[in-house]
Amino acid sequence: MRKYLTAVIMLFFASAAVNAQVFQAGTKELGFSFDFSSAKDLKTTNLNVDLGYHFTPDHQGSLLLQHSKLNDVKGGFLGFGYDYNILDYKKDIIPYLGGGFKIPMSDYKDIYDNVLFIHGGMKFFITQRTMIRVSLDLERYAGADNFDDSTAIALRAGYIVTFK
Repeated sequence: MRKYLTAVIMLFFASAAVNAQVFQAGTKELGFSFDFSSAKDLKTTNLNVDLGYHFTPDHQGSLLLQHSKLNDVKGGFLGFGYDYNILDYKKDIIPYLGGGFKIPMSDYKDIYDNVLFIHGGMKFFITQRTMIRVSLDLERYAGADNFDDSTAIALRAGYIVTFK
């Protein structure tokens, strides 16, 4: 029993050290995610693609591309984001906080001027280079000329692959 416990502890610390080394300056992330957001009586489903770049192990910038469906209107957003990864929490679970800015594309240009967002979530390591991401986002939509501003809450889940 003692051998198994020692092996599990050594494996845990070895995997934690490897996972901590994934987030180095220059590390890139490619993420795919799905989210569902709700604002007043509007429900939106979104497919997201993120390309992230780590400036330092804990500071990350991202280019965001989002395809959305709002009732019968399809459109999307292009944006930029920033995440602060909290690396000293637990090495196989990385909490993060962030925010960003999105601009509308296609049919959404008639409805929205821009979107500001903040979020918090967790990245769970599956392997040394792959993670599951879960976050809760607070989004502020600036309405175009004849549309009201709105605030939405989105629950997001996705998959991330890191590479150098």
